[in-house]
Amino acid sequence: MTLPGKTQSDSAGAISYPDYVDFRDRSQSFDGLVAFTTSTFGFTSKPDALPQVKTGLLVSGNLFRAMGVEPELGRGFTTKAFRC
Repeated sequence: MTLPGKTQSDSAGAISYPDYVDFRDRSQSFDGLVAFTTSTFGFTSKPDALPQVKTGLLVSGNLFRAMGVEPELGRGFTTKAFRC
């Protein structure tokens, strides 16, 4: 299935979040399954400066757990209910 505004190669492997949750919860082959997508963001260090465009990842909340790592500083993502 190709998403509107995307080419076949852009959406290869793309699934909805509810489908990801279903795959993750039913998986018996993997210890963890993570969802991610790339996105662009505008960042600035000062309120009056022009933002610089950066590329980053939007990831599912189980990223650190699935990778088996803990953040060096701070904490990982908290569990929060997501309604589709």
